[in-house]
Amino acid sequence: MPQDRVKMLSDKLKARLQPYVDGNKADFRISAKDEAARLADHAFGAPILHVIGCAGRGDSGCMLHNSLHTIWFRVSVFANARRSSL
Repeated sequence: MPQDRVKMLSDKLKARLQPYVDGNKADFRISAKDEAARLADHAFGAPILHVIGCAGRGDSGCMLHNSLHTIWFRVSVFANARRSSL
């Protein structure tokens, strides 16, 4: 059963990447942008696409920014909770 799903997903991925492999990069980019726009309309779509984009580019600065933002948020929440308990 899981092997069937893996096979199906790999076939879909191959079909989506085939225009790029064939050298038709313009059509590939158009279809990728259309797919991204469709996915961004779903709940949490835009943040997920942002993370995928950072990982795909190998953009350590983007990931570092997100990590620092998360740490800053947690520290500020902890500090506010501590202040209110005093």
